[in-house]
Amino acid sequence: MSKVSVVVGMPVYNAEEWLESSIKSWLSQTRSDFRLVISDNASSDASYEICEQFARCDPRIVVSRNPRNIGIYANFRRVFELGSDSDYFMWASSHDYFSPVTLERCVSTLEAREDAVLCCGGVKLFERDLENSVDYEEPVRADSDSPVERFRAVVTTLRRNNFIHGVIRTSALKRSRLVEDTTYGDKVLVAHLALMGKFVQLPDTLFYRRQDRGATTTKMDDLEISQHWDPLDRGTWKYNHWKTCRGLVRAVLDTALSPTQRFAALVLALKCWYWERKRLAAELAEGLRTSLPRPGRTHG
Repeated sequence: MSKVSVVVGMPVYNAEEWLESSIKSWLSQTRSDFRLVISDNASSDASYEICEQFARCDPRIVVSRNPRNIGIYANFRRVFELGSDSDYFMWASSHDYFSPVTLERCVSTLEAREDAVLCCGGVKLFERDLENSVDYEEPVRADSDSPVERFRAVVTTLRRNNFIHGVIRTSALKRSRLVEDTTYGDKVLVAHLALMGKFVQLPDTLFYRRQDRGATTTKMDDLEISQHWDPLDRGTWKYNHWKTCRGLVRAVLDTALSPTQRFAALVLALKCWYWERKRLAAELAEGLRTSLPRPGRTHG
């Protein structure tokens, strides 16, 4: 398969309701030098069949199917594994919509900005119809010359992680641990990328993020959330704040920084343990409670 400049990786799971419109938003891109890599996570609906139908009509689409549901972030890593042979990579959700100029604008920006590792555009939120979308103002500005200040901006300010759906240099992703199996794995990855380079946020709206039930965990019930994060029941989503704090420390240690920058970033990462101390204590107490054997009934 010939190399392309950018790969769009789309993890899919039970998305038949929105999948067609999402795929079409990529096939209408003004920049055609890309590959759309789709990994279906053992969907129980018609998602895989829909993807295959598109793939039969357009050679830019490559479809893979997992034999079982491996969890959302394992599937994120899977699409990157299948599409890491390009200069640029981006994750596209199967229920959202992207402007036709997304790749053209973001890739050309990164080609002109060697100091940047990620480029994205403005964001609108919607539930059912794009016509009723509303602007979302991202408070994070990770464009400082200082890697410590960019890291600080992500760690202390990030709310909705729309950066995870920006166009990213593949070389930077290969130096990271990608999205690890924890609820905040995407935030840790973005914080790590901020240490490596600047984020360019274009003013035009490029990303339309769906907020309907099934498209956001804030509207899922407990069973849906467990299937989303940890379908194999491996305890992936336990100790989330412990894993997040540990991940931020590892991101600092894994990045090429000056001694002064490394010290400052490490101090900030360690402060997270203090800021999250109540949640850390609650997770530890819950973990100990569920791991202790229940006393059995004695028989005489």
